Order: sequence, then structure tokens, then C-alpha cells
Amino acid sequence: MHPLQARARVSPRCWTWLNHARIPVVLCGGPTEAAWKEVLISIESIAHGARQLLAYGAEIEVLEPTALRQAIYEQACDLVRRHQSVVAAHDTKQQRLAVRPSKPEKLTETKT
Repeated sequence: MHPLQARARVSPRCWTWLNHARIPVVLCGGPTEAAWKEVLISIESIAHGARQLLAYGAEIEVLEPTALRQAIYEQACDLVRRHQSVVAAHDTKQQRLAVRPSKPEKLTETKT
């Protein structure tokens, strides 16, 4: 058994994903807002747990341990930084396209 455990709140969707992945989860609290559940999840280490739980995105909120919460936060910030330039470039291109008048399409006459 893993010596470390993460206490987290999971959405109904994440609850289903964890069960389908056969990840051992212990329910440690009843449903909270919007039917989220408080659970305990075994993790191998802080680093491994952060990588594993980050895959569930916004469908999970790690409550404890603090070191795991911090590791997830740092990895999420890195992820945003790496993708920020792509989003900014896309937004700039969309703005240029919105300002530039489009060429009218040539209508072709169809014979019937």
C-alpha cells in the first residue's frame, strides 16, 4: 500500500473516471456543492501524484497534503505559460481576420 494519501474533492464526472480507471478511492465525506465528493486517493509520491491528478483538470481539487497542492499549482502554471503564446498568436490572428474585409466570393452560374 502507498504510504501517501491525497485528500481531494472530486466532481461526479471525476468520480466516474477514477472508478473506470480502477484507482482505489476511499470516500471520506458526503456530497458537497454540486454533488462533489470528498475522497482519499493513494499516491506514490508528491511528484507522481501531481502528474497523475493534474490529468483530471478542473474536475478535482486537491485539499491535502499542501505539498501536493503546491506541486499541482506549479505544474498548472507551467502548462499555462507554455500554451500562452499559442493562444495569444491565435487571438491576434483572429483579430486581424475580423478587421480585414473578406474578398467577396465569385458566384458561378449553374445551368439547369
